[in-house]
Amino acid sequence: MKQIAETIAAWFNLRALAGALGLALFLSPTTPPAFESFDKFLFQIGVALQTPPRPTLGVSIVELPADEIGYLIEDPGKADRTYRLLNRLTASDKITVGLLLPKPLATQPRTAEHLLDDLIGNGEGTSAAIGNEQRNAISAYLGVARGLRRFGEHPQVVVGSPETVIVGGAAVQRQPSTATDYARWLPAWLRPRLPESDSGQALSGNNIGTLWQDEGQLHTSFLLEIYARLANIDQLTWHEYTGVQLGALQFPLSADGHFMPYPNPLSGNRYSLDEALEDRLADNLILLGAAGSTELHAIANALSHLDQNSYYRIPFWFTGVELALLLLLVLYLMMLLPRLSYTAGVLATCLLVVVLLVVQLGWQITQWQWLPLGLAVQFLVLGHLLIVFWKRRNNQTLQLQAVAHGARYQLGLQLFRDGRGDDALLAVRECLTSEAVLGLMYDIASQQERKRHYGEAVKTYMAIVSRQKHFRDAAEKVEKLMAFSSGGASTIGKDADIAKTLIISESSISKPVLGRYEIERELGRGAMGVVYLGRDPKIAREVAIKTLSYAQLDALQLDEFKQRFFREAEAAGRLNHPNIVIVYDVGEEHDLAFIAMDYIKGNALSAYSKEPDLLPAIEVLRIGAEVADALEYAHQNQIIHRDIKPANIMYQPKNGHIKVTDFGVARIVDSAKTSTGDLLGSPLYMSPEQLQGGRVGRETDVYSLGVTLYQLLTGALPFTGDNLANLTYNIINERQRSIRELRPDLPAGVTRMINKALQKDPDKRYTSAGAMAEALRKLLAEL
Repeated sequence: MKQIAETIAAWFNLRALAGALGLALFLSPTTPPAFESFDKFLFQIGVALQTPPRPTLGVSIVELPADEIGYLIEDPGKADRTYRLLNRLTASDKITVGLLLPKPLATQPRTAEHLLDDLIGNGEGTSAAIGNEQRNAISAYLGVARGLRRFGEHPQVVVGSPETVIVGGAAVQRQPSTATDYARWLPAWLRPRLPESDSGQALSGNNIGTLWQDEGQLHTSFLLEIYARLANIDQLTWHEYTGVQLGALQFPLSADGHFMPYPNPLSGNRYSLDEALEDRLADNLILLGAAGSTELHAIANALSHLDQNSYYRIPFWFTGVELALLLLLVLYLMMLLPRLSYTAGVLATCLLVVVLLVVQLGWQITQWQWLPLGLAVQFLVLGHLLIVFWKRRNNQTLQLQAVAHGARYQLGLQLFRDGRGDDALLAVRECLTSEAVLGLMYDIASQQERKRHYGEAVKTYMAIVSRQKHFRDAAEKVEKLMAFSSGGASTIGKDADIAKTLIISESSISKPVLGRYEIERELGRGAMGVVYLGRDPKIAREVAIKTLSYAQLDALQLDEFKQRFFREAEAAGRLNHPNIVIVYDVGEEHDLAFIAMDYIKGNALSAYSKEPDLLPAIEVLRIGAEVADALEYAHQNQIIHRDIKPANIMYQPKNGHIKVTDFGVARIVDSAKTSTGDLLGSPLYMSPEQLQGGRVGRETDVYSLGVTLYQLLTGALPFTGDNLANLTYNIINERQRSIRELRPDLPAGVTRMINKALQKDPDKRYTSAGAMAEALRKLLAEL
């Protein structure tokens, strides 16, 4: 059984099945037969618990043998014993007689009373208006009509079938609705309904018909006709919404137009036909019918309890209550029960079942109203079992989901720590919503935001908001970042782009990062990009970050540029010299490359390259010697700077310490740009061979250092020009102005040193930066 239950649970979503079953019962116009037996069982329990009423009406039953019933229907001439009994009973005006024929007459399109009028008036020839089907029915009852005519017209005799009366019948008045008939506002399917004449409804158990209608005309039933004769009442009033009134007797109808008398068997007198002919019957109500007829005994029992109001009915409002109860039970099973523990769920369901049973039985015993809640009880129990099986299966699924959730979360967390935010987001996208998952997604979005992937950050923040609307400030982040997202491309703001700055004035937006470095502020600008002050959050170290924008490169050469950039930057990172800025890290974002270097708290020498801010000559020569030492060290490691100038030499006035920056960067950037006809760097400091596109070696750095020293000593450049072409011509062909013309106080050795460094022919310059450093130190010793 366990395996079968688990298989069923695997095949179906039992929770949905429970809800579908409840909705099916809600929409069903009648109670499914499979559920009716339990209602009947509960009804019998209520009857057993109820104190049986004591009938005051004496009823005797005379059971006619089968052949006598046959004679009455087919050959009335042979039913002499029944006629003798009827003659004797009708001799007393204190006895009311009911003759119940086994074949119902409710199937006739016209009432039995009208049919007898036709029969008696026309004999065996029927009216021309009567068709063949009616003619056959008339022939079948011809003997009954002739033989029982005088008894059917007798005021003390009622002849009919369980629901219809053959002759006579109390007039039924249809009472219109009044202001107090609140039930008139109910939908039609909740109002009392009466059986139709062509329905052929027979007596069913304890359900006794009260009224029936034919072509819109109301008629009394056999039961009520007998009671009317006993009470000497000639009119019955039917209130359309509230029930039936017959003299002092007033009782409501159920929604189907019926009521149910107390069902315990009658403890009255029972006689056979022979016994009835021999004895004088003492009761004032005598019922004649076929032996063993359940209808006969049911009607006798109903009549005995009718006057005591000992009958049951289903109130017209019960249908609406039952539907509402089914909906509530569906909500309980679908919404509340799955949230309860197994024990709490069992206790809650048991409590509901007990309440429903107590309400049904208590209402039946005290109010004589039957509320068949068995359908709701059975649905509740069945639905509970389905939910238990579903919950067990679902718990296993949830446990597996929790394990998978934990694994995906841990994977996402590790990927995020490794700097793979996009992969981490993919890992946690299918995770169940929790504070930890939302926190990780928020961290990923923040990282995307700092990396200036604003479009992706907006999507991640929106995913967080879709899971939990008020998680931290995710909703506010979405609104702020929408201005920074355009077609998936990252931008800085309305009027800024990557070529300008990464600094964002909007305080609500997280500071951008390059790699792991947080951007604090802008330090300066150059031909290749912008230099920022950054912070390494892991070790709280300040760094200078120089950016190189990919936007300045040809798309066809971008891959080659990246390869050479990281190769040369790696080589520069291996330089370890006190006068060379340390390269800590290199990396790239989607739109730029960057280098993280040692941050020197000082000024570039460009701040001391004009009057009146020139440094003393002895300090300039000392700086030149240290720069030459740094260049010599770099050259020995096969790295040419290619862009020596005051702006690339950092100087600390307090201690005079200098640092040369940008080793290895100018070479690969320049080679990528000059091949396309662009000239990158600072032409004012370039050597002739560099401007001519010739071989660039260590002599180029010597020349650029000579230009730098010339400017630091005099505040002027050795070569100028109105445009790049003019400048290039002067550098290649003209001789620089003598430094002593600008600084007569300088020793002649300084002039010779500058002239040697600025030779047009690379072979005539200092053979190395180390040789130039030695020459500078000799000059310092002479000063």
